[in-house]
Amino acid sequence: MIDDPQARSQQQRELLSDQKEYLLGEAGSAQDGSSLREERKALSHVRNAAFSLNGFERNFYFEDTGGKYRHLGAVSGVDSNIDARSFAVADFDRDGDLDIVVKNLQNRLLQLFTNEIGMENQRVVFALRGTKSNRDAIGARIEIAHGARRQMAQVRSAQGFQAQSPNEVFFGLADATTIDRVEIFWPSGERETLEDVEAGYRYLVEEGAGIASREKLGEAATAAHEPEESTAPVAERDRVFVDERAAPLFSVVDAVGEELSARDTYEKGPTVLSFMTTWTLGFIEDLQALAKIRDENPDANVILFLVDLPGILTDPARVEFAKSFGFQVATCDAPFIERFTQQPNVVFPWTVVVVDSRVVLDAVTVLDEPQALDRILDVLKK
Repeated sequence: MIDDPQARSQQQRELLSDQKEYLLGEAGSAQDGSSLREERKALSHVRNAAFSLNGFERNFYFEDTGGKYRHLGAVSGVDSNIDARSFAVADFDRDGDLDIVVKNLQNRLLQLFTNEIGMENQRVVFALRGTKSNRDAIGARIEIAHGARRQMAQVRSAQGFQAQSPNEVFFGLADATTIDRVEIFWPSGERETLEDVEAGYRYLVEEGAGIASREKLGEAATAAHEPEESTAPVAERDRVFVDERAAPLFSVVDAVGEELSARDTYEKGPTVLSFMTTWTLGFIEDLQALAKIRDENPDANVILFLVDLPGILTDPARVEFAKSFGFQVATCDAPFIERFTQQPNVVFPWTVVVVDSRVVLDAVTVLDEPQALDRILDVLKK
């Protein structure tokens, strides 16, 4: 497939137009329930555009080794080539170290990278609350001493572009279990000293009153941050939807050179058709979820279509990897997908379940999300 720069430029203009329509509400309002598909179409066009606004440049992640830096992007997994637009750092799992969340323009809109490095080391976290100073204590300076080591950090507000990280202050302590001395220089000019502070806790310090509360690092992660299961119907959460219709016919040659006919496939029994792109994150997890569907429904036909999009062809190595799961594998293009989904732009992977030559379920989601996976399994067991 030849990449046409002129066509790509036109595609970029269409993308920006669709994005503008959605943001300004010209694609319709979800309140009346009549234009949900139009809004999904505009958003998915933005998310699944087959080009990169930054030339598929990968993210960089550098470690300061004491005056020199080394690039750890590939090792850490942060070097995604999705168009990243901003990032923030925060302790999402409440274990006392900083994790990274990246906001992307396309595909996986949010990526969370949890920090699991140096978990055997001690650490401490301080959150400050001003009384005479501003409530968030912006501008305060914290200096700590443990043994012969000295460290300093400042409470800051805005950091980076289009993102805001929390105002907590983090210190790594190596093997020190106690901080000998903590000095806090408040923006009001007040100076506060704490002594013999135990490591392994998140401390809330109130100006003029000392330590107001503390929380042991790691203990609150499971109880306080475990996501609550929604009681809303699945369709309302935009996970899966049912739109029963006649299943399109097709005849293609699969990855091993054998003819794959829709008519013959549908006659054999329930059929799962999953459309994926080899370049998206989560490809391996999605294959594993598809394998679970096949293993729990041995009578079902499971067919994997790997999608060629303009400018981005399927990765041959990943095609071979997908074949190792034992699926029937074929490649297809965007018009082929549109016949099944009846939408010009979709979120991958898109899975279609066909029973008695009719589409009985569309799953507009990644396969490894439990709600979508359970719904597919339920339909196949009926």
